Amino acid sequence: MSTRPEDEAAERWMSLSRHPNVRARYYADAEQVDGGPLRIDAVSTIDQALDIAIQAARGLEHAHRHDVAHGAVGPDAVLVTPDGTVKITGFGVPAAAAWQADVTAVRRLVRELGGPALPDGLRMADVIDRLTGTYRQECGRPYPRPAPVPLTRTSDELTDHGIMLTVLGRVDAAQSLFDQALAVHPGHPEATYHSGLLRWRTGELTDDRLLAALDSDHLRALVHLERGDAAAALPLLLRTAKDTDAFRYAVQAERPHRLQPRTVQVRPGIRSDSLHAGPGRQVDHVRLSADGRIAATAGNETVQVWDTRTGRCLQEAHEHTATATALHLTPDGGHVLSGTGDGTVSWRTAEDGRLRRRLETGDRVVDIWTDPEARTAVITVRSGLQVWDLHAGRLLRVIDPGGPIIGAGVSADGTRAVSSGLDRVLRLWDLRTGECLAHLEGHRSLVGVIRLSADGRVAVSAGQFDPVLRVWDLDSGQCRHRLTGHVREARGLDVSADGRYAVSAGGTDHTVRLWDLRIGRCQRTFTSDYDDTAALSADGRTAAAGGLSGVVRVWDIPAPTGYAAPPQPCVPRSYAAIVVINAEADTLLDRAERAIAEEDFGTAHALLVRLRTDRRHDRTPRALRAWQRLSARIDRVAVEDVLVTRTLHGHTDRVESICAVPGSRTAISGGRDGTLRIWDLESGACLRTLTGHTGSVLSVTTDGTGRTIVSAGRDKTIRVWDAESGACVRTLTGQGSVVYSVAVSADGRRAVSSARDGDRLLVWDLTTGTRLRRLDGHTGGVPTVAITPDGRLAVSGSHDGTARVWDPDTGDCVRVLDPEEVEVVRLSADGGSVLTVDSDGRAGLWDLASGDRLRAFEPPDWSHLADVQLSHDGRYAVAAGDHLLSLHDLATGDPLFEPADRPDAITAACLSPDGRFLVAACRDTTVRVWELTWDLRLR
Repeated sequence: MSTRPEDEAAERWMSLSRHPNVRARYYADAEQVDGGPLRIDAVSTIDQALDIAIQAARGLEHAHRHDVAHGAVGPDAVLVTPDGTVKITGFGVPAAAAWQADVTAVRRLVRELGGPALPDGLRMADVIDRLTGTYRQECGRPYPRPAPVPLTRTSDELTDHGIMLTVLGRVDAAQSLFDQALAVHPGHPEATYHSGLLRWRTGELTDDRLLAALDSDHLRALVHLERGDAAAALPLLLRTAKDTDAFRYAVQAERPHRLQPRTVQVRPGIRSDSLHAGPGRQVDHVRLSADGRIAATAGNETVQVWDTRTGRCLQEAHEHTATATALHLTPDGGHVLSGTGDGTVSWRTAEDGRLRRRLETGDRVVDIWTDPEARTAVITVRSGLQVWDLHAGRLLRVIDPGGPIIGAGVSADGTRAVSSGLDRVLRLWDLRTGECLAHLEGHRSLVGVIRLSADGRVAVSAGQFDPVLRVWDLDSGQCRHRLTGHVREARGLDVSADGRYAVSAGGTDHTVRLWDLRIGRCQRTFTSDYDDTAALSADGRTAAAGGLSGVVRVWDIPAPTGYAAPPQPCVPRSYAAIVVINAEADTLLDRAERAIAEEDFGTAHALLVRLRTDRRHDRTPRALRAWQRLSARIDRVAVEDVLVTRTLHGHTDRVESICAVPGSRTAISGGRDGTLRIWDLESGACLRTLTGHTGSVLSVTTDGTGRTIVSAGRDKTIRVWDAESGACVRTLTGQGSVVYSVAVSADGRRAVSSARDGDRLLVWDLTTGTRLRRLDGHTGGVPTVAITPDGRLAVSGSHDGTARVWDPDTGDCVRVLDPEEVEVVRLSADGGSVLTVDSDGRAGLWDLASGDRLRAFEPPDWSHLADVQLSHDGRYAVAAGDHLLSLHDLATGDPLFEPADRPDAITAACLSPDGRFLVAACRDTTVRVWELTWDLRLR
């Protein structure tokens, strides 16, 4: 952070928008001005003198209106170009302190130039009026220079000003300017980079999400260097060839650290309590020696010791008849202790695998710690913390927490322990006295994993089904940081001896994250398997993780270098350059808008494509509106870019369903919390919350106008809502089981509902709320249903392996389609074709009238599918699921687009009718929105 007065002055100067009589201040320097300082003796006429004075006063008056003054105006501060334009240079004083001095200086300058004396008590605007009046009187004509129009600050200006505020340590103000720059120009590269750096460095953003938001190889390379991944930065810097300093640093940093993980393969086995049938490989626990050279793993009733440098298994023992619930490796890697759910603890020497002793604790083992010599052990069991003399095999004392222990951790020096119980409260214990020192509150769920620094002053805890890790200052009892980044929960966790770093494994999100605990940020994200155990060496230089795959990955973590991704200012542009650029852009937009209005789409397309070659104007609100209007009239062929990504908060539990509202920029989500929320996709605001369901809302849809909302859920009801008022106008009962899917005709008069756990397929009259008939024919559960816009045909998919086409008026089955077990059916907007997807992700596109299959395809990533929706034009399908969010071309089945920053657990997704918004319902209680731009092609 800079405290230099000249930087403070430069920041004030940069806050001024471009003006023809103000020398522009850029991040690193000031505008290059042809000419030089004012020479009084070179001014020979009254009109020249008054012209200089008026321009100088205009520049100063512009600064005063922005609360900036000069304070020392003299000839050296007045630059005059060869064409007579005046630019004031050297601003940087608060206006309140020096505006009067500026007025006095202009009065003095006028006299020195030979002009008239001006009275006291004037403001700068009065000075300008006096001087322009004098010009008319003295020269016999109006002053020829029109009053300049100050320009709105561009995204480049806002970004550079934000960089300077960051240098000064005013990060909140800087972030506000970056946000403004991104509002003016969504996706602005430098604004995205600097905003992301601020959010990453304060823990609001993880490193992988920052990288996903950046389009520039050069900017990504700089972030890689700060996160300690020189190997990833080097090829990007080679491609850009524009930053020799960063390249030299990357070469030097990359040589000693090859960050591709080493792996060790755990032997196949069958986990006794596995939820997955059949043989498999499993790592339940992994621990590292202090130097990271030795690893111990437990899984498949087996304990193994590994050399992490070679991947060689040094020792193996089929230790237990039950799965290990705890594992400990002494710092020197010499001793291994493992415990099980039946209370048995086994102690072996790592070198020869010799069993030294078995202890019977009498209760489920939660955690194990020993001193470096393996003389004393603290074994945490469900009923308390037990202190043992290992050599004698004698229980010395027990600390009773007063209730069952769920998780525990002990400091390496053996002085402190932290335990968690059923009340979700952490308790800090002095192991020498048995005294409870503090209660730590804040977790919303049971805490299963706790790890402490060596001195017992820092702890990190992870709650079950809670993606947020908490960092605790154990001396004060305060939560220092909340670490966000994992999708569902952190199942594995470890802390370096000095309490500076932690590593966590996210299980279902397939990531392992390295955290800097001093500032609370995710320093580094590693892609991994389904890992639910993690370890970090005491020196923080080696990390390991393992899980269901049976593979333990070992990463070498480079020592911190202090490298910080440097500022990347924008290309500077003067007032005159911006005026020319803006005029050219306005002309192109005028012509394009006129061509769209005249339905000359070819001309409009050519003009807008030309405009979009200039990044300064391709994403202005006006340019985007024109492109979006054109996209409604010609073909969208591919997603070009993501303008904005928004995360919408409001639901208190996982979001189960989502639908876009026709003819609007809104979407409706249904959650496990029993609520529906109507969202403005452009602003991210929640417009209305609908309450009434008493269970998860599993399906939500609207009629063709969007004025009627229909929802269904786990409470076995279907509810009809008025979208404008949010009132529930009707509740339909009679399904008899959980309602998994509901579909509504375009006129909102008819609905069809289905149940996953039964064959009940019902037709409803929504105007009266009466059940019209039951559609019989399926022999299995019916998880999905659709209806044509005119309500004359319905389609259902069943676990009996068929999709059936129905006549809702008669209840007759018109046609049977024969895909495999059907999980999803979706109708095109015109009702002419139907998409079916089976439980293995195989998809088929069918002609509804004939029953012929038009196309079959099997996208490789649809095996974990949760939902599919069709675009309004029927050309694209949006697929959502675990680690899945992708847009597919139905003509070929090929994937077109996949957001790089997608969440890992998505339950449903949809595309707005105009293709502008991709919306996803997520298990982490959020709704994610991507605002898209499309590449367009003339029909």
